[in-house]
Amino acid sequence: MIQKIMIDNKINLLKHYCSTKLFLSLNKKNQIPSDSPLANLRGYPRDPKSGENNSPFEKGGKGGFKTLLIRINLKINLVDYYKICLTYFVLCFALYSLNAFSQDVLILTTSGEKINGTIQETEISVKTESGIVKIPLSKIALIDFVSNADQVSAKAYLHLLRGIQFTKDGDNDSALVEFKTAIAASPNYVEANYELAKLLEKMGKKSEAMEYMGRILAVDPMKPGMEPYIKDMGDWYLNKKDFGKAAEMYSLLFQKYPQNKNAQYAIYKAGFLYAWELKDNKKALPTLESAVTTFPDDQNVSKALYEMGRLYTEEGDLDSAEKAFAQLITKFPTDERADNAHFSLAKIYQQKKQYDKAAQEITKVLNESSDQTLLASARKLIDEFAWNLYTVSTKLPTDDVRTIKLDKDFIWVGTTSGVAKLDIKSDSFVGNVILPNTEITALAVDESFLWIGTSNSWVKQYDKAKGTLVQNTALNPKNDLTKVLSLCVDKNSVWVGTESGIYRYDKLKHDLGHYTSLNGLPDNRIVSLASTSKNVFCGTLDNGVGIFDYSTLKWQSLNTQSGFSGRSVPSIVYYGTYVWFAWYEDYKNGVSSYDPNKGSWQEWSITEWEADTTSAQNQNVTSSMINIGANTKEAWVGTDSVAFFYDYQTAKWSQPFNYPASLVGIAPSCIAVDDESVWFATSHGLGRLNKKLANEIQSERVMSNE
Repeated sequence: MIQKIMIDNKINLLKHYCSTKLFLSLNKKNQIPSDSPLANLRGYPRDPKSGENNSPFEKGGKGGFKTLLIRINLKINLVDYYKICLTYFVLCFALYSLNAFSQDVLILTTSGEKINGTIQETEISVKTESGIVKIPLSKIALIDFVSNADQVSAKAYLHLLRGIQFTKDGDNDSALVEFKTAIAASPNYVEANYELAKLLEKMGKKSEAMEYMGRILAVDPMKPGMEPYIKDMGDWYLNKKDFGKAAEMYSLLFQKYPQNKNAQYAIYKAGFLYAWELKDNKKALPTLESAVTTFPDDQNVSKALYEMGRLYTEEGDLDSAEKAFAQLITKFPTDERADNAHFSLAKIYQQKKQYDKAAQEITKVLNESSDQTLLASARKLIDEFAWNLYTVSTKLPTDDVRTIKLDKDFIWVGTTSGVAKLDIKSDSFVGNVILPNTEITALAVDESFLWIGTSNSWVKQYDKAKGTLVQNTALNPKNDLTKVLSLCVDKNSVWVGTESGIYRYDKLKHDLGHYTSLNGLPDNRIVSLASTSKNVFCGTLDNGVGIFDYSTLKWQSLNTQSGFSGRSVPSIVYYGTYVWFAWYEDYKNGVSSYDPNKGSWQEWSITEWEADTTSAQNQNVTSSMINIGANTKEAWVGTDSVAFFYDYQTAKWSQPFNYPASLVGIAPSCIAVDDESVWFATSHGLGRLNKKLANEIQSERVMSNE
């Protein structure tokens, strides 16, 4: 406790302030000296019964005695009780020591209660750093008991009272000085800040007044009389672009005074400030929730619901976002934000993989909106609904996918960091990564094994049932571990395309053969392989196709000199009906098909391609990057700009399908086709196109164009 002693022979004042305030004034006569700071104090309420002024400074004591006046603000707890007892003991001890020095006591509480008594004192003792100091009571002007800096000093209280009286007298300038002096003595003195703020506002100094109001709210937001000022403070901070303080004021008004006429305005204002200016989703969302729940008929409800949907989406809470947007659409179907809400719902359903719902929402936008920017976004988004992208975030070893191979209910995914296994039914990756940190270049699969081509570790044999790699030394060439470029398997052989020809591993004899251009290959760089029951087809990097005849065990070439249009053939696939070839030449690219049963060929140029009912020409697909995948019903072609398919039954090409935004400009390195999906290996992940949904979207687009 800090003991502060001030000496003034003209007036003796004792104040005890912790939770208790004591003011003692001693004078030898029955009046206050004219030069005392207390001489001008006025403003005490009159007694309701007698009408007398209750100011203790105007009454004096009994004749011949000093007057002791004590003002007590009673908020008594146990600690305060002991402090009062200690003060009482000190006073009693002093009175006991001075029999000839008796004095009347008048105690006036803040509730108006008056307590009369008599004390006798000679001196009090104060423990200081240098020891005990005894001071005669007659020489004490002020004793101030202060426990911490936040408590109000006697000096501050005196100047407050003087300021109040000057205000009543109309002397605003003097009152201003007194209030500021009081605040300088006790900066957190709520009453002084409040009186000064009111006076400043009265004098037209609104900006300065708001600063002092802010101090009050920081210390005591529930101070009586502050309610009307909180909204003004919020508006004042808003005009100053102090959005944080403005939002705090508006929130405070709603929280502390929910019945206030401005609470509705304030809570919506706070929510929008947190959302737009402060970008504080954690505060914006509960604030807007409170606004919509408490004031559901406010004109800003639709705006608040849209913001809630947007912010919940940012936070990843798709269920809450969906609820907010749906509520907006249901309650305000013609609101200007309804179309955007439909669009946002479509994106949410897309993320939830609820593609049918996504298509319904985007169709509403296309049919009802007149916003050309929104319509353009909707047309772009609709192409993405049928797509799903697997990346590192979905437990793919890396986004750089080089090759893929379907295997019944699974698809093996070869990346630059090993092989992953995707369960198609559960739509999730299972098991451990095979050959982690190894660049995979090619995959082939049979009933028992997965054959894995690598960039620097040759071919690995993986037992699917046991989940282990097989140690097979016969599979490795003795003098050449060149980079594997392609793989395929048939009943008895594994064919390995490399930069130095083709290796054939006999699964029955466990021996390894080698074919090069010396054995009839058109080129030694073999980038693609496929086999039928009668032939093996190999695509070369620079000289067309090589065809191996099982019956003659010889190779023949098919290139531009012999009528084949493509020089480089990056992809060959066969699934029981046709052998498909994707190829490109210097200024054109295209696809060819071979019917092994009829021995017939067909060819389509993809350069400047336009999908129509019979051919593929004139559609500005000029990239040399082209790949193809097929099943027993259709063949899918992918370039770096679009994908499309050929229907065996109708013998027609489809309209082009756009890639999702994340795959635009990324040509697939491999394509696989099953009954429901088309799979695309890309450097940005594994893409999956839902064929049913893609065709529905395509149909909707055709109808809308008509």
